[in-house]
Amino acid sequence: MKARVLTAALLPRMSRTAVAVAVATAVSTAVLGAPLVPASAAASDASPAADTGENPFSHSGRIFSNFYWPGVANPGSGLIQRDSEAWLTGGYRMNSETISKVTLMLRNLDRPRDAQINGENSVTTSLNLREAYIRYGHQGPSSIDLIVGQQLLPWGKADAVNPTDYFSSKDLRIFTPDEEVRRRGPVAAVLNLTPEQGASPFTFTGVFVPVFQKSEVLVPPQLVPAFVTLNAPTRPAFTASELEGALKASYAGSGWDASLSAFRGWNRLANLNLALITPRTITVAQNFNRVNALGADTSASFGSYVFRAESALKWTSNTDGRDARISPATQEIVAGFERPLGDRFRAQLQGTYRHISDYSNWRTSLLTLNPIDQAISQANSSIQGYQFRHLPGGTLRVSYVSPEESWKSELFILASFPRPYSQYFIRPKLTYEWFSGFETTAGLDHYVGSAGTLVRASQDYRSVFLEARYVF
Repeated sequence: MKARVLTAALLPRMSRTAVAVAVATAVSTAVLGAPLVPASAAASDASPAADTGENPFSHSGRIFSNFYWPGVANPGSGLIQRDSEAWLTGGYRMNSETISKVTLMLRNLDRPRDAQINGENSVTTSLNLREAYIRYGHQGPSSIDLIVGQQLLPWGKADAVNPTDYFSSKDLRIFTPDEEVRRRGPVAAVLNLTPEQGASPFTFTGVFVPVFQKSEVLVPPQLVPAFVTLNAPTRPAFTASELEGALKASYAGSGWDASLSAFRGWNRLANLNLALITPRTITVAQNFNRVNALGADTSASFGSYVFRAESALKWTSNTDGRDARISPATQEIVAGFERPLGDRFRAQLQGTYRHISDYSNWRTSLLTLNPIDQAISQANSSIQGYQFRHLPGGTLRVSYVSPEESWKSELFILASFPRPYSQYFIRPKLTYEWFSGFETTAGLDHYVGSAGTLVRASQDYRSVFLEARYVF
């Protein structure tokens, strides 16, 4: 009762919508504004047992810098972001069955517009370990591939939207034309087992993750009310009961493949909770909910067509939907086709759909909360995608390569249509390769959304961008 009285006293000074928008917008660009690629497109090393190269050392890397300015439809002034990075990868073959790999990432990031608003230093420099693992491959009665260390674990067959990509976290504070720049991997042990000395069409995979890797989110300072304090996320405890794991069974047929997977772990995006109310401030805590999942994916070729589909059922402790502060069970499905259009064009079209189980129970529970808890729970539902019972949508990607392959262009659209709203993320971009390994890319990030949608809240970040990249 006392809490309700205090809440009522606070309401004249603040807007529930402002609180909800403030915390929801923190990751709105992640939900519908990311430069997206198939999770399965991330590069991986060949198994050591399959590599017969004589030189035990290898190296590669990339150097790039990008600039984001307010777009024509965004009348703001000043540079939004300048991100300069250097990646260096080194590999060493210990013997015919074992290799090691390390990737270091040096980043110098400048976000002057946001820094001016919150009064912080706009430039940060960091040195991060992107990957560091040992890989062992052995051909016996069964082919064994064991990878231990920090590594990228992209799962899924679909383009852009991957319900079974359980382990990938993202640094959503970064704007980039390349989704792999955002991807982060956990410290993990991964075992792939293929029977019949590797000749079997079946492969069985087990993943064990002792150290949880969370996603980082962008909190636009101009949208966070002065009376709201957002605490740093609290990671799950490092105990045996809090560890993550997954199992996957894959089958590779002739012209098609499929897999089934099971996962027990944590949501990569933090869940917001009311921590403290004073007469002048609201403190919001961030923690992570336990998530269980069952998933499946498949791809198949039919002449010039490639079909891909992926689905996952995910549930939390809120199995009946009666706790509005935690996500109810969700079912997400993605399916679509890709095909060439002539010699130079390629098109891919997908449909997406998300269904929320026990949605009525969740809505009923939401109405029983005090106004501030209700606003925070609504923000969680927007961030984590259970705001609507039915969420249909789709993606479109059309690309072109010039005859000499020096010019490349692409149009990508990600859309969703929660009744009665609609929201779109649109990215056209043009790339020119000046010489082998060096290219520049120019493009546009545009957000179109109905009032009350995440994309509408992201319109301050509509932008034009330019990136130069050298890969060696």
